[in-house]
Amino acid sequence: MVAQTTIANKNDVEIAQDSFIATELKKYNITDKYIASLSEHAMTLKVKDVNDNAGCKIIHQARMKIKVTRIEVEDKRKEFKAESLRFGRAVDGEAKRITALLKPIEDHLAGQEKIVEGEKIRIKVEKARIEKERLEKEEAERM
Repeated sequence: MVAQTTIANKNDVEIAQDSFIATELKKYNITDKYIASLSEHAMTLKVKDVNDNAGCKIIHQARMKIKVTRIEVEDKRKEFKAESLRFGRAVDGEAKRITALLKPIEDHLAGQEKIVEGEKIRIKVEKARIEKERLEKEEAERM
C-alpha cells in the first residue's frame, strides 16, 4: 500500500514537473506558427542581381529580424539554464558534503571488520599449523 502511494506521488510530481516545464518553455514567447510565417516570407526573398540594392536592403532587414529573434531565444535559454545549473551545483555540493561526513564513519567500520577478518585468518592459520604439527608428530611416532 505504501509503495503504491509512493508511486502515485511520484507520478503526481512528474506530472507537476512536466506542467511546470511546459509553462516555462512558453516563456520563449515564439510559436512555430510565427516561425513558419517568418520562413514563408524570408524564403521567398531573392536578389535580382548584384545591382539590386533595394532587394539587398529588404533581405538584410529580414535577416536582422531573424538574427535578433535567434539571439533573444539564446539569451532566454541562458536565463532558464542558469537556475538549473545553480541547482545542479547545489545538489553536487550537498552530496559531496554529506559524502565527506559519511566516509570517515565507513572507513572506521571497514577497519573494524578487517580486525575481525584478520583475527579469523590468524586463528585458521594457527589451527592449520597445529594440525600439521600433530600429523607430523603422529607420522614420526609411527616410524
